[in-house]
Amino acid sequence: MKKIIYILIIFAMVGILTKVVNVFIVGKHNIVYELEQENHTFYIKETFMASAKTVNRYEQDKPNYFFEVKLEREGDPLFVFKIINPHTRYQRLIKDIKYYEDSNIKCIYPIFRNRRLSIDVLCLLDDSFINYTTISGHNKELDLFVNDLEKNYHYQYLNWAHMESSFYNMNDIDIATNNIVDKHTIVLWNYDGIITIKKDDIREITLLIRTTNYENKLGVLVDKYYVVPNYDRQFSYNRFIIVDVAIGSKKDATLVDDVSYDSYIQGVVDKKLYIYDRDNKYQYEVDPKRATAIKVGDVDSGIKHYNGKWQNISISEANTSKLFTREFVIPPYYQNKGYEKIDSVLGDTDGYYYLYKKINNQINVYRANKQRPEYITYLFTTNEMSNIKYINDYIYFINKDTIYVYHDRFKLKPVIKHFELFFNTSNIYDVYSKE
Repeated sequence: MKKIIYILIIFAMVGILTKVVNVFIVGKHNIVYELEQENHTFYIKETFMASAKTVNRYEQDKPNYFFEVKLEREGDPLFVFKIINPHTRYQRLIKDIKYYEDSNIKCIYPIFRNRRLSIDVLCLLDDSFINYTTISGHNKELDLFVNDLEKNYHYQYLNWAHMESSFYNMNDIDIATNNIVDKHTIVLWNYDGIITIKKDDIREITLLIRTTNYENKLGVLVDKYYVVPNYDRQFSYNRFIIVDVAIGSKKDATLVDDVSYDSYIQGVVDKKLYIYDRDNKYQYEVDPKRATAIKVGDVDSGIKHYNGKWQNISISEANTSKLFTREFVIPPYYQNKGYEKIDSVLGDTDGYYYLYKKINNQINVYRANKQRPEYITYLFTTNEMSNIKYINDYIYFINKDTIYVYHDRFKLKPVIKHFELFFNTSNIYDVYSKE
């Protein structure tokens, strides 16, 4: 009898050790559990990934939880959603679910074991998901359900969504300081330099004596460093000016040879910038952290190219502006669905597809988790979008004279109004995120 007890104890310890190894060393778990809520039983599949590496992607995927929630034990999930960078590794992360249903709509509000985590009330309307704050005020009973969540379950999104935007003016640039995302720095090109815009700090940093190149084709953000040639020379440049946008400091990376303005940015790999000079047929690697710029390719050695792995290409291929690529396969599910544009962002476990559909001269923007791309979430509608940037699960874009940011927490917000955005959108801004 004692022997059997010892064996059971050993098996239990092995099971516990396996869970610890999976969560804290391997960095994953995949479990299914049930939650009772009034007259409903929810079946939850919880997948946590923390050490995944997507093929053809340089960085590791960000830690994330992906949830599939069913109301029936069998069949497809009713709701799917994801949390990126959760800063916790709980199993059975959802401790309760509040549920609303009427003849037109079904909604859930998951309550997590870590109270710092929360999502908007997620609703299934027709054939796609939609966040409650997008449709608040259109369903009286649903509004009452959410009011109860505010009073008793710390739901706050409705209040955040209704914050007013007030603008601070700086040199004819209007900045909505209360809409600037914490830990984000917007870098705005200002022809003789940049303006770095944080929630509590706005700085104008002059970089050039005169401006002969108004397009700024070669300025680029590499991690926390903004790298730009010394455009105050007329036909070529011989150094890169490097600004640490986190603290505003400047330094130079001097080139041995003059570089033609007929250059293009190939891409960024491992926080290093690669630029090809078509006139002189040289390739340069710029390391902004070390403030170095070295020649790494020419006619004799070939030009380095990255498409998930390094290879050499010929000068003729480089002359066609061949950019570094990281291939992602767009699911066949989206074919013939009328989407004008589909973007793949981040990796296979932490990433999304963003889908753009034009309807009556407006653009509807949707998002889908890569784990279950057939489940589409409506995000917002706008009449114009250019220079779209994705920062984790934030979207930045330009509409007419305004830069907007979207996130599920606060929906669509203006952050910068600048008359110049009507005329120059190609490389006028970027966003750094301090994670």
